[in-house]
Amino acid sequence: MTTKLASMGDAIGELVRDEDERSWMEPRLAVLLGGHGSTSFDRDELFAAWRRFFERVSDAAPTVLVFEDLQWADASLLDFVEHLAAWTRDHRILIVTLARPELLDRRPTWGTGIGRFTALHLERLSDADTRELLIGRVPNLDHGLVTQVLQHAGGVPLYAVEVVRILADGQHGRIAVPDSLHGLIAARLDALPAGERRLLLAASVLGRRFQPDALLAVAAITPASVHELSDNLVRRELLALDDEPGSPRRGELGFVQDLVREVAYNTLSRAERRTLHLAAARYLESRPEEELAESLAGHLLEVHRVAPHHPDARRVARRAVAALRRAAHGALRLHVPDRALEHLETALLLTDGPEQRAVVLEEAASAARAAARLDLAEERLRALIQLRKEAGQRDEAARARAQLASVLLLAQHNEQAIAELESAMRATRTFDRDAAGVELASQLARARMLVGDDRGGLEWAERALAAAERLGVETVAIDLLITRGTARYHLGDEEAGLTDLRRAIGEAKANSALNVELRARNNLAWLIVTDDPGTAMATAREAVDLANAMGVRDMAVQLATVACAVAVDTGDWDWALATAAELERLGIAEAHRIDLRVSTAIIQSLRGTALPISQIIEVAASTVETDAQLLAGIEHAKAWGSFVAGDFVEARRLASRAAVASFGAERAQHWTLATRASLWLRDLDSAAAGVRELDGLGLSGRAIQAGSMTLKAGLAALEERGQDARQLYQLAGEAWRELNLPLHRALALLDAHRLLDDDSQQFPEAIDILSALGADGLIAVVTSDLSPRAVPQRPARSRPPSARIAPRTGGGRRQPPATDRPAQPG
Repeated sequence: MTTKLASMGDAIGELVRDEDERSWMEPRLAVLLGGHGSTSFDRDELFAAWRRFFERVSDAAPTVLVFEDLQWADASLLDFVEHLAAWTRDHRILIVTLARPELLDRRPTWGTGIGRFTALHLERLSDADTRELLIGRVPNLDHGLVTQVLQHAGGVPLYAVEVVRILADGQHGRIAVPDSLHGLIAARLDALPAGERRLLLAASVLGRRFQPDALLAVAAITPASVHELSDNLVRRELLALDDEPGSPRRGELGFVQDLVREVAYNTLSRAERRTLHLAAARYLESRPEEELAESLAGHLLEVHRVAPHHPDARRVARRAVAALRRAAHGALRLHVPDRALEHLETALLLTDGPEQRAVVLEEAASAARAAARLDLAEERLRALIQLRKEAGQRDEAARARAQLASVLLLAQHNEQAIAELESAMRATRTFDRDAAGVELASQLARARMLVGDDRGGLEWAERALAAAERLGVETVAIDLLITRGTARYHLGDEEAGLTDLRRAIGEAKANSALNVELRARNNLAWLIVTDDPGTAMATAREAVDLANAMGVRDMAVQLATVACAVAVDTGDWDWALATAAELERLGIAEAHRIDLRVSTAIIQSLRGTALPISQIIEVAASTVETDAQLLAGIEHAKAWGSFVAGDFVEARRLASRAAVASFGAERAQHWTLATRASLWLRDLDSAAAGVRELDGLGLSGRAIQAGSMTLKAGLAALEERGQDARQLYQLAGEAWRELNLPLHRALALLDAHRLLDDDSQQFPEAIDILSALGADGLIAVVTSDLSPRAVPQRPARSRPPSARIAPRTGGGRRQPPATDRPAQPG
């Protein structure tokens, strides 16, 4: 089916019957068609609109989308093609992409994460095919010339086509055919009339596509001459004119082959390149469009590169830095932080003064954080702090140290962050007199809460919040609300804690403080996980989508680790595996890689296709300061692997070790697995000890209660209190069904079948649930004829756990023990 873009409105009206959908799609499609629609839509909205449009086209008839020459495509187009292929699975759409191998230099994993992907490598033409191509274009071609071309072409069709074009330019008979394609094109350019050749060489500095006005500015000849000469070059098939009525690039000129542009550009001397690039830069500086900043920066960079010792080189470098910063700001507005980071890293190479360098360092650190390059953000901030100190700028240095601490906390280097913050606070002394000091105190409050010192975190949050409100530092005040609310919740004042978090989300929205809003959503998801994992999952996934849409990848990754961990319980396994794989492909901090690999390893174990735990350990070993919670997560993943393998003794040992090293909801998960292993071993004493450990955590919430009932039913079964066990199993099963947690319901049914030894329907129902989940690994162990292992001596008890993160069904206030520790908020 063919749809003319020029009549997109009619096409939408014909294909999209729903008025609400049509009113949503039309202005977004208009943006990319060069219409007058609003340009405030973010990239994911535009992608979604185009995807839905093509899906509606395919509803009318099978649709083929062809994207040619993708090696020249910008990152956004490549992202859109991958988005379309990944999300459009149930529609009759065939996507064909054509590209040279250079595409894989930019996207080494092109297509690998997409189902139903087929790659075809086109081999070089045979001599017979090349001869057919030549004779087909020039029937009376001299036999000797055909032989020459076959000797030099090497199966490259462009070589043969360029020979034909030389002949079409009027060079008949026997010609000297250069050995290489570059030489062949250079010979063709040398044979052009002088005016056409000069114009083509001038055009080569403008890139593959350009506006006629830009060519006029660079060539420095009359408009009539430019028009005449460019028409001649179009006729010679060296340039092409986009005259498609519906094309957003209508009126642009472009090189037919990028190789022609490359040869033309290499023909220019350095002095000629500098002159032409400067002319192009002056032309772009006269234009008001912000999106031209990247092209402007490219020209200025080339001017500096070809003449780095020119007397005007420093001024050119300053202009290039300014253009690169503008281009970076534009990329951030389009939610492409990687592109922004690339511009700013280039700008750092050209900075020539401490103040300019400090500004670029701060912006580069912010872009690196948004791109989830936490290691690079840390490096840039440390360099910024040093510059500020050397310049005697104490307030600016304190602000940079607060930003550094925030990055360290996000990377889970908590103790290192605290040391940095306490050192900065000692230097600041009176933190509450300026914004920089309040920001330091805010991060210190957050750090204290993250390492389990909720009382210390709450104290600092209260002190800093009063100062932030007095100074009018709104974003910092909202961030402090999040820390205060999380600490209050951990300390038992759950109602007040949730109120703080919801207020923080509302105020962050009102102030367009997206990062702060996402942190509040992250903490809210963690706080409700032991009451309702399904709602926690929905909260985290919604925030992941928001963070991705807005290009805030650091928070997207943080939230994704939450969602992937909860996905083990909720059964959203396919989503978790796909999300983790995509984030690994993009590149993330080591701590987050470990978190994600722990979740995926557990899912793969349950499915019977276990990810080698050695891969997780390898990642952990490469991290200099691996958080104890991360190491506990690895032990938990190994415990699940042992459990699914039928080695319940080893599963109990590993899960117990993980519980000792962790706190909060994770500790509850670890003790639950260890206790279940004891139950399946029919080890009453160890199982009872595990239940006591869980009760000692002081956690509450519906999911915790359901888990407690399940394990206590197992104790009753081992104590031969069959009626009590059946009643508890029934209550637990109903609770798991109400919470829509299929894995836990299946495990409860398996517990009952294994421990009650009766012929109920529990086992078939459990197998049905596990089959729906794809938990083939767990099915294999419960359907095998494994006999319980010998019961070892009861392991020594760990120190009394005391985390408290779960919501209480009744709210209110309760007094926790002094050693209470939190879960994993941010």
